[in-house]
Amino acid sequence: MCSPLNTSVLEQLLGPEATWEPCDPLERIPRDRSLVRDPSGDGLTMRFFRRPEAPHLVAKAWFGPGAEGPPSHAHGGAIMAVLDEAMGAAVWAEGHAVVLARFTIDLKAMVPLLQVALAEAWVECVDGRKIEARGRLIGADGLDHAHCHGLFIAIGTERFDRLNDVSGEGRPSSETPP
Repeated sequence: MCSPLNTSVLEQLLGPEATWEPCDPLERIPRDRSLVRDPSGDGLTMRFFRRPEAPHLVAKAWFGPGAEGPPSHAHGGAIMAVLDEAMGAAVWAEGHAVVLARFTIDLKAMVPLLQVALAEAWVECVDGRKIEARGRLIGADGLDHAHCHGLFIAIGTERFDRLNDVSGEGRPSSETPP
């Protein structure tokens, strides 16, 4: 059985490369309410960056022992969650408050646990409220482990903030997304 990393070691592993600029396109979402921001290192953890040499968003992703599917490898749902978050962040980084409407993925190779993978995501096209994005997950071995496509629907920041409000009982707003 794998064990989670020390938090300071995890922070070092997920730190920026020399020319990368840290960014948080999803700053409107509280970190403690995000599936992919587990600071303990037991589950999924991501850090977003901009690279001057590439136009798209990049994230370092950690698949801890709590993200296990096949023995010593990431669960397919964990890989999907990381790529969903990366594509959504890329869309938000371009100024669109969105929710996911459709997600397709091609899993090409298993992702080992306890290694840093690189998620890249970019906006492919904008057509009114419909925004298409693509992403991929590159393993520590340099191989493409997954490719994905997402269709996002713009809902606007005001509506998103209403959805993000928490009632007095600690439950999300009851408003239904489109």
